[in-house]
Amino acid sequence: MKIHQRHHRPGWFSSLRHLWWLSLLWLLVACGGNISNNKFSKGLGVVEGQLLFPDGEPAVNASVYVVGAPNLKAVTNAQGRFSLSKVPAGKRQLIVTHERPLGLLAPIWVVSKATIGLQKEQQTLKPTATVAGTIDARARFGGKGITVKIVGTPFKTLTHNHNGEFRFDRVVQGCHTFSFSAPYFNTVEKKLCIGESRKTVTLKAPVQLLPKRTCQLGNNPCEALNNICHQGFCVPNAGGEVHVSQPESVFPSVQIGESRNVEITPLVNVGPGVLIIKSAVLKGPSKDFTLQSIKYPVKVQSRESFRIQINFQSNSLEEQRTILEIETNDPAKPTVQIVLRAQPLAFQSQCVKVRRFAEPPFPDKEASVGELHFSLFNRCDRRIEIHKVSLGFPSLL
Repeated sequence: MKIHQRHHRPGWFSSLRHLWWLSLLWLLVACGGNISNNKFSKGLGVVEGQLLFPDGEPAVNASVYVVGAPNLKAVTNAQGRFSLSKVPAGKRQLIVTHERPLGLLAPIWVVSKATIGLQKEQQTLKPTATVAGTIDARARFGGKGITVKIVGTPFKTLTHNHNGEFRFDRVVQGCHTFSFSAPYFNTVEKKLCIGESRKTVTLKAPVQLLPKRTCQLGNNPCEALNNICHQGFCVPNAGGEVHVSQPESVFPSVQIGESRNVEITPLVNVGPGVLIIKSAVLKGPSKDFTLQSIKYPVKVQSRESFRIQINFQSNSLEEQRTILEIETNDPAKPTVQIVLRAQPLAFQSQCVKVRRFAEPPFPDKEASVGELHFSLFNRCDRRIEIHKVSLGFPSLL
């Protein structure tokens, strides 16, 4: 009979095998957890948690978004808790903002059909920063109105002057990709990281934007009304800038029943390009104002004014008021409102003069009737007829 003896492998081999498995697991984690499992790469999951202010109090009314899915949003309740459903599975980032200058950027793993919570170190909001800089788009008519956006989020701002300067407030700590874009220009993206100790981050060099399409003057290659051929490129003529010269316009003395046309200058184009007036309408409440008929859009060249005629006629002695609303292509002031006021006056004649011939004492507080004697004197060499006399007396104190 043969006896088969089982030989045991030395213990070091078993340890080596365990080390191999640990190395494989470490490699998968180091590669970003790119495991071929649909739970980690496909489907939808739920993310929930509690957010706190730096003092430990619940972060009430904080807005929670998912980077790359800006339409997903949750708002924290009175306990600082939130729940986001239908979050795409995989490696994601939550971005949290608040009306206070506080926010948070938290990386998370979303698993399909599972609920994921925040880690303790991901709960506390941190101070935000301001990002400032300049965009150079030399072929563009003015640098105002260029869009600056954090990619994958709903957060954006515009350059606020024609030097292309922008200021992006309440940017949360962490690394973001910023995009800089304007119609007819190539979009530029830059990655920027905000550290804990930085309150303001200023870009060292201007962001260069280059136009996409070339053109030649004379063949009208730029289809849209607000685009022109400038320096050999088709660019938006966004250089108009509104300056309100008359925020309120008061009509001169207008007698009751009289029709009066008045030309007003509600705004001036102080930008380097053309300002487009898209429309001008009256918004009431008075219907005694009418607007001059104009064919829109109207182009207002740089340093020129927009003028419009308004007619007023009223059969009431009460003050009349309306709003003139003007729509423009200035991204900073797309709508401008001008207040129009008019106080009709009672009709006055150069021929009829009131002459008092008696000054009776005013009645005392116990009286209910009083008299005031006067006469009308005709100073003109023609007949004047009195059709109606309205009587009244001021109320007693």
